[in-house]
Formats: sequence, structure tokens, C-alpha cells
Amino acid sequence: MAYEINFTDSVNKGSITVEDQTANTETSLTLPGRNLTDYGTKVLENFLHLLENFANTTSPSNPVEGQLWYDNTTGIDQLKLYDGANWVSAGGVKKGSSQPAAEQSLIGDLWVDTSNQQVYLYSGSGWTLVGPDYAEGAGTGSRFETIISTVNASVPCILNYVNNIVVSIISSTQFTPKLTIPGFGVIYPGHNLSSNIGGTAGKYYGTSQKAETLYVNDTVGAVAGAQFARLNATNIFLQPLRVRNNGGIDIGETQTLVFSVTGSNSLITNKSNDGYIALRVHGNTTAIRIKNDGKVGILNESPQEALDVTGNILASGTIINNNTTESTNISTGSVITAGGVGIAKNLNVGGNFSSVGSISGTNITPDVTNSRNIGSINLVYNNIYANTFRGSLVGDAIGNVTGTSGSSGKLNSTTTFSITGDVTTTSPVTFDGQSGGLTKTFNVALNDSFFTGKSSYADSVSGTEQVLIRKTTSEIGDTQTINEFYISTVAAIASTVPTFALGMMMPYAAATAPSGWRLCNGDPISLTDTQYAGLFSLIGFTYGGSIALGYFNLPDARGRTTVGNLAGATRTLSTDEDRIYNDGAASILGAVGGAQRSNISLSNLPDHGHSLMGDNGTQFYAITGVTSISDSNTTNISITGGAAGSGLTITGSIDGWSSQDKYTTVPPFLTINYIIYTGVV
Repeated sequence: MAYEINFTDSVNKGSITVEDQTANTETSLTLPGRNLTDYGTKVLENFLHLLENFANTTSPSNPVEGQLWYDNTTGIDQLKLYDGANWVSAGGVKKGSSQPAAEQSLIGDLWVDTSNQQVYLYSGSGWTLVGPDYAEGAGTGSRFETIISTVNASVPCILNYVNNIVVSIISSTQFTPKLTIPGFGVIYPGHNLSSNIGGTAGKYYGTSQKAETLYVNDTVGAVAGAQFARLNATNIFLQPLRVRNNGGIDIGETQTLVFSVTGSNSLITNKSNDGYIALRVHGNTTAIRIKNDGKVGILNESPQEALDVTGNILASGTIINNNTTESTNISTGSVITAGGVGIAKNLNVGGNFSSVGSISGTNITPDVTNSRNIGSINLVYNNIYANTFRGSLVGDAIGNVTGTSGSSGKLNSTTTFSITGDVTTTSPVTFDGQSGGLTKTFNVALNDSFFTGKSSYADSVSGTEQVLIRKTTSEIGDTQTINEFYISTVAAIASTVPTFALGMMMPYAAATAPSGWRLCNGDPISLTDTQYAGLFSLIGFTYGGSIALGYFNLPDARGRTTVGNLAGATRTLSTDEDRIYNDGAASILGAVGGAQRSNISLSNLPDHGHSLMGDNGTQFYAITGVTSISDSNTTNISITGGAAGSGLTITGSIDGWSSQDKYTTVPPFLTINYIIYTGVV
């Protein structure tokens, strides 16, 4: 029989089941079951493994939380603890040539770098060097050493190493090392840099507070500090000042004025948001001012336009204006002047010419024959004064007209108008330009071809689309047909057509439901399917489903007949008219009842008997030796041999009765589908 071995924290970790005659290996130890033949070997091996803490270069398999392992890997040789996810140092001290992973380290852990012989402390976010600063393995850090000079004096110094190379020496006195130190000659008091670090001389990078001289280059060499310009004092340059970069010169406390070069272009820039650039001459007169918006003033300190000049402008060449603004009045256009304009020579105007005053001068001559007008259809002159008019006249003429008229007030020939096609005129309209008044009315009617000649419209229509309805009647005693037309909407016409109600069920002979219907097969419908919201509002969860399940069910009529709801039936019926179903399920909407087969019971059968009369009328008896038994179905008879007794002429109840006998209650049937109307197409 298997037994259970509980963990110390059995509430959270449970137990281990050890089966009989088997060895359980769910942990690093082998747990023998009952009747295991070599259980002694496995128990002793377990003791030995515990005694040596599983000493090996690889961790034990299937460890459990709290288990110890001695990692005897060369250079590590450390006892480790399994924390449930990783092996960590049991004493908080880790050893190795590579930095331990963060997930295997805790705040306060120590790591001994076996490559560089240095100790690090884990801060929770990284490893911080504890010491020593000088790493033996890499030869990096500061070391105190005594250097022997050429005069055999011992000079204490601090040597700074990087990767086993001396990069600087700090000394308090000047001396020359007896043994050559690469990169160094004479050692001076202070900080001495190697002259050969990676093939170049050592340098300081940063800011020096003081310098007696500055080293310029190999040609110039050291230059006294007084020869350099100062940023905090006025400098007088005895030599030309040259700026050999395109950035140029910045002037001002906020570097407002900039002289710079872009390519072959010279720039003068004011970098402030609201400043200007001014060119002034003797007497502090501003000859040119450029504002921050780019407007230029000539002898004008507040220019309002791109170029604003105070005074006369003299041009000896052509003045070209490329602006194309149209002029609609004397205050608009490409050129606007508050005074007059004197033009000594020709004036050419490419657009319209407008004048609010009189135009006087010589002839008005068009540039192209028969292509120019005086006035227009909508804008006409009031009067035209002339001695002679030559040309065609359209309109009324007041005065004497000499010549031939091209039109008249009446047509020489009368014109008759009529309409044919789907719309015809009931009577023609005649027109001669004079008789019958100025208004002509066309009386029209629609022909039958307006309807019979049109194509059928097979596309679906919405409820708001309108249709034309024709009502045809005949006048009594006349053969004239009258067509009356009305407008109606599809929705109004459809409202007179009987429709199905949501939730309506009916038998259906096909295997699949038609559009708008679903089979009554108990299918679940998601509550999030808004198409069936109307159906759900009617039947709800009557046929199954719930809010928790997230769906409601359709009725399931498969293999069942339907019955009217008995709930609320109050009329008393006679025995022959009694309702077919009277059990409780018939009074609950959506409930099911009935059975395909029923048990036979005594209550199903009336009390009855079977006569012992033979086919030829001979009476047979079931007899007993007791005489004169008081029973309506017995009679006294003579038993053969002269004895008297009683005989039973009718049998009693059914012999061998069993309530397990069943009889079928299903009448002959036809299998069809039931469908329910959902309204979802």
C-alpha cells in the first residue's frame, strides 16, 4: 500500500506519494517504497549524498526549497542553497571569474572576483567594488612604490596603472629613475604623464585653473599667457582679426547680432524676436532700417510695407510690378496712388478700364472689327447721343428709322404646338405672336404607355420610398376612362400585408429554416447578439440559458408534440371533454412532460373477471372441498365420488402481475420540423 511523505510546509507544498515496490525520484534523494528489494542501498546512498551535500560540479536534479549543494567547481568551491528557483550562496559570498546574475543575488551579497582578486558588494541594482582598488589580474589602479634614482636615492611615488601600463607618476621631488620606466624620463614634482600611451603622449582632458604658458603647436611652441585675448576685458588687436569659419562673429550679451557666411553668401542676422537692423550715418540719422518682420524703411524708422520710402524715388530704368491683384475701385490693385498720374506716352490696359469721371479725348476705336461692345445686355447706357447711327437695331426705336426691319410684332405664319409620347396634349396650342394673349397653356394627359412601357423594378426598397398609384374609373354612360393618380409610401402599403409575429412557431416540412426563421432545436443564442434582442424580450430564459451562461435557448421541439398552456383554464368540462393533459407541466410555459412508454399498474385496469363457460355452453368450475362458501361467483356442486363442495364460475384478478410491464403511448406520427420566427434575415 502506498504511503504519503509530507513536506514541512504541507499546506502549500503538499506531499509525495511513494508507491509499493518502486523508487520515487521526484527529489534529489531516492525514496524507496514498501517491499523494494534494494531499499538498503538507496537509503545508504541518500545518507552519503546528504553527508557530502551532493558535492559535484553540477547541481543535483529535482531540488527542493532549502536543499544544500556543495559546488566543487575549480575556483568556486562553495556551499549553495536552493531558494525554490535558483542556487544561491549559502553564506552570501559568491566566488567566480564572472559577475553573478541579478536574479541569483540579494542585497548585501559579496562576490569575490577570482580573476582580479577583488571583492564586490551587491546593492540591489548592481555590484559595487569594495576593494582593493588595484586589480592584480588586470594590473589596473593606484599603487605605492619606491623608485631608485640615478643617485641611488629611494623616492616614494604613487604609480597609476591601466592594464599593467604606468600612465602617470606622482612625486614630491625631481629625480631620474635608475631603471628606465617606459614613457618617462626625468620625474618632476607633481603629476607626470607618460609620453607614450598607446603611441601618443599623455594629455590632461578638462579645465586647467592656471597656466604660465600655452603650447600652441610644434612651430610656435609655448606662448605666454599675456599674449592671448581675454573674454572679460577689452582687447586691442595689433594684428588683423580673421574669422576662418562660416559661423562668423556673434555680438551682444545674448548673441543678438551675427556676422556669418553660408556658402558664397555673406549674412548679417538679428537673432532676437522683436529687434531690427539699422544703418546709421553721421548725426545719428537712420538711413535704412530693417524690422523683425522683414519690412525695409528708407529714411523711415517705422516701415509699414515691404519697402517704405520717405521722400522721392527716382528711377532711370523700367519699373516692373509682378503683382496681379485686380483693381475693383480706386483703393485696390497692383498700383495705388493718392494723387494723379501723368503719362507722357501711350497707356496700354490689359483688362477692364473703369472711370468714375468723364472720359474726354478723341475717337473711341476698337482694336478688332465686330468684336467689341459699348455696354452689355445687363448693363446698358441710358442715352446715346449721335448724329448718325449705322448698324442693326434690336429693341424699340424712338424717332425716325430709315431702312429695313429684321423683326415684327406678329408672325406671318401661325405655328401649332403639340406634345406626343407618354404625355400628350388634349388640344393643340396655336401661336402667331399676337392673337390669343401673351400666355399659352398646354393641356396634357398621361397615356397608358407611361405605365405599360416601363421595366419592372426588382431591387429592394425601403419603407420611406414613394410609389405612384393609378386609380382607373369610367364615367357612367360614357366610354371615357379617367385615370386618377396618388402618392403613397412602401411602408404604408406594406402595413396592409399580414406579417409574422416574433416568437410564432409552426410546422415546417424542409430540413433548413427559411429567412427570418430558426429551427426549434434548442440552439443557444448569445445575449450580446443584438439581432435577437426582440425575440429575447419575448421568451427570455423560458426555454433555457441564463445571464451567467451568457445566452438564451430557442424552444426544443425535437421528438415532441406541442400542447396548449393549461394555465388559467377555469371552465369545467364533462368527463368526455376533459383536457388531454392535466399534469403540472401543462400549466408552465416552456415546461415538458409526457413519456414515450408508461408502466402498467392496477390503477390502469378496471376490476373484471373471466367466465369459465365453454364454447358449447358447458359450465366449468374451479372447485374446492369446502361447501356453502359465501361468494356471489360460487355455487354448490357435487364432486365426483359423491362428495359435496363449492365451484368458482368466474376467474378473479390477473395472475402474474408486474408493475414493470410497459405499454406504448405514442400514436402514429409524421416527423417534421418546427420553426420559430425571429425576424433576423
